[in-house]
Amino acid sequence: MNDGRAVARSWSAADADGVESAVFDVTARFPLGRRRWRRAARERLDLIGTWPAAQRALLGEWLAGAAPSRRWDSLLKIAGGLRVELARRLCDDLLRDGWIERCERREPRRDDWQWTQIAWRRRDRLHAALGLPPPDLREQVRARLSTAASTLVEFAAALDDLQDRASGVALRRLGLLQALQDWKRQSRDGTRREFAQFAGAHTKSIADADWRWLDEQVDLEALGVRRHSPALWLRAPLRLRLAPGELDLRAVPDLIGLSPATVTALAAADGAIGCWRLVENRTSFEHAARALGDRDGVIWLPGQPPAWWFAAVRALLRVAPAPLRIACDPDPAGIEIALSAAQCWEERGLAWSAWQMDAAALAALPKRLPLGDDDPARIARLDTLALPPALRSLLEAMRAQDAKGEQEGLDLTRD
Repeated sequence: MNDGRAVARSWSAADADGVESAVFDVTARFPLGRRRWRRAARERLDLIGTWPAAQRALLGEWLAGAAPSRRWDSLLKIAGGLRVELARRLCDDLLRDGWIERCERREPRRDDWQWTQIAWRRRDRLHAALGLPPPDLREQVRARLSTAASTLVEFAAALDDLQDRASGVALRRLGLLQALQDWKRQSRDGTRREFAQFAGAHTKSIADADWRWLDEQVDLEALGVRRHSPALWLRAPLRLRLAPGELDLRAVPDLIGLSPATVTALAAADGAIGCWRLVENRTSFEHAARALGDRDGVIWLPGQPPAWWFAAVRALLRVAPAPLRIACDPDPAGIEIALSAAQCWEERGLAWSAWQMDAAALAALPKRLPLGDDDPARIARLDTLALPPALRSLLEAMRAQDAKGEQEGLDLTRD
């Protein structure tokens, strides 16, 4: 790097902070110079383990990319307006402990020095201290991303985005995608902090920038990573009894959300319902709950329901068993979801049937969609199963018409 340090004057004696300086642009008019580089006279690299977590997190962001130096205004931009003071403290600590050299500039007729640039001194060791990959791993990163493409198929778009990211950022975010896959494989469900603890060392181990990237690239809610605790949404003419007291759902005019812990703690339920109705589409569920929830139990069925949802439904059936009417999108994935959710009723020996999931429902839709790329394979798998007559007729109609539908086009306010 042509930064002038090669032709610097001798380094000065260390000041009270243990920092020495080399001054440039020395003239008769500017005997103190207009530019200087500063560095620690004695390295104290072992002290980085005592730095605050926020400081270490910001340093990790600064180390993105393999450039041997960074402009100070670029580092401030990364820090953002809320972390300016943190950035200044971090830069001072990096300088005093021997991790960087810092270039400073003094304007004519002014005494103060303005920071303009830093240059890394022990970059490999700094990466190791933070648990980051070395800065020269670009080829290894490409190889790891190529390998991951065969195992993280559902995250293909996110992997493509990582191709042009700095090595450290790419590897860190690749690790988050792999953690998401493990989270899903283990049927976990929880808050973002719980996932952060699962993926890293603690509940705040995922930086805000990485959360923003995940939000842009994947559907975290669908993967069971939620901003807040989940809820089983329903309406039913029941009075629920728990050890501390009672919860009368008959007073609810439309719908209510119960936490999984509340549902699993149910001791009993009073009241009679004609059946339980599961509705996949959220808007359709709300319409059905308002129209039918005063006589039947109506529950929202999130697409590909997570483990907590199954546990909550099983707890509800334990105290209020009733037959099932299930309504999902009239498409191959909808049939798969219906079969999966109906297992909770089959386990208890309760009858279940499809609701507006047959050939007639598909024909009644004002609009239909062509089958997608993965739909023929789904249909082939479903064709080998012993399906109820309604679902069998829907499957045959989709195959014959090369079409499928969405639940929003159906009227679920009537039986």
